[in-house]
Amino acid sequence: MVVEAMAMYLALVQVFGTYISRGFLKYCLFGWGVPLIFPIIGVVWAGSSGSLSQFADPRTCFVRFPYGLASFYAPVVVGVSVNWIFFVFIARAIVSASKANVVTAFIDKKITQLKSFLTVSALLGLAGS
Repeated sequence: MVVEAMAMYLALVQVFGTYISRGFLKYCLFGWGVPLIFPIIGVVWAGSSGSLSQFADPRTCFVRFPYGLASFYAPVVVGVSVNWIFFVFIARAIVSASKANVVTAFIDKKITQLKSFLTVSALLGLAGS
């Protein structure tokens, strides 16, 4: 979600002068590498305390409390927070761009802004958060 938010921010807000050499490779490394760090931290933490068998609950197959903070809850909170920050930047860009076009009627402008916000929130995955 964060990679999509960053790509949308670059496409909608920072339009000019934002060429990133080998951008797709960098996005893939970021999108696959950073999420891998957090479970590794949780497993290393559980292994160093000698309770690797206590890392996940066998009945629910979910990470138990102390290890879940580092390997699940923290990345989710960080990812959703970063998405909301990008959403605010993109929303500000949409509102300022619609203010520049004064010719449209007030109702048409508000409907266009609402459609833009709903589209951006759906693309960033903020509808379920």
